This record gives sequence, structure tokens and C-alpha cells, in this order.
Amino acid sequence: MAITDEQIESLMNEAGAAGDDIQVKLCERALRGNRPARMVCERVIEEAQARSDESGRETIAKLLERLPCAEAMERANELCPESRRDQDWESGATTWFFDDGSALKTSGSSHEALEDEP
Repeated sequence: MAITDEQIESLMNEAGAAGDDIQVKLCERALRGNRPARMVCERVIEEAQARSDESGRETIAKLLERLPCAEAMERANELCPESRRDQDWESGATTWFFDDGSALKTSGSSHEALEDEP
């Protein structure tokens, strides 16, 4: 899917309104011609268009859960500072805590979104 600058601007505005500064920066890079950033924005837009949960909102962790594990971990690394990660050195698992309140647990070649806490 080829995305337009207008779609990226819309994503940037939505991300800004949601307080997702990292996505805003990725959109800014994409609009300046950065191909990897544009690919990330394209993926986010595609996922947003494809989602069908009744709440109309998809968490960062749920979006990353749909990606191949290596790509999910790379994106989680971009989105989540070290201070918001919990690494279990014994098991090798890492839990990533995102600004939207969601969490993603990775271990080896597997990953899963953790359920929202009540």
C-alpha cells in the first residue's frame, strides 16, 4: 500500500493528540523523506485500517504482537526507553511498557501482548 503525505500528517496529528511523541517523530522523519520511517508509518496506518475490535482502539502492544518477533522487538526498542523495560535475566524475557498503558513480553523468538490490568 502506498501512503500519502496527507495520511502521514493525519497519523502524526492523531499521535500528537494521544501523546505518542515517538510516532510523531517517526512521521516527521517520514515526511522529510526517510524511507524506513515511512515504512513504519505505512505499517501503522495499515494496521489501524485493518483493526476491527469493538472499542475502535488498538494498543501498541497488540499492534506489535501482529508483527514477526524480530520486527516487534525492534519497534519496541524504538518506542520504549530502557527505564520502561523489565528484563528477567534468568529467563531471558523482557517486558516492554508503553505510554498507552499496554505491555509486550518477549522471550527468545516469541512475543505476546499482555492483558490490560483492571
